[in-house]
Amino acid sequence: MKNERLIEEWLSYAASDFALANKGKFSKEVRYDSLCYHAQQAAEKAIKAVLIFYRKPFPKTHNIGHLLKLLKEKGIVVPKIVEKSQLLTEYAVDSCYPDDFFESEKVNKKEYEQAVKIADKVLKWAKLVIRQKPFNKLF
Repeated sequence: MKNERLIEEWLSYAASDFALANKGKFSKEVRYDSLCYHAQQAAEKAIKAVLIFYRKPFPKTHNIGHLLKLLKEKGIVVPKIVEKSQLLTEYAVDSCYPDDFFESEKVNKKEYEQAVKIADKVLKWAKLVIRQKPFNKLF
């Protein structure tokens, strides 16, 4: 089925972004804000995979809160840790450019670790939802 391939592709992209985010600051050139960008992308793409699974159209957006709202409109229960992924939205654009373009604070290690933890939970949740497995032990 076309949808199944598309869903798996979105999950693959989400997993790729998560792997990049989870790699950590392996050199001085790697920035925490760049790593958080990939954490945000992982969560966003995982949520979009769930939306496709439930056949809920979504606009081109990086706003995780809006995507979660679409899931709730469809009657999907969103766990609190997945709700928390809304915090990652700020990394979608602000962390991609120098401060000359956006007024953003530098991201620190603690924020990075939180972003990766949230993205990990969202990706795991999405996979469980799509594969129709209970996720109560995860949260």
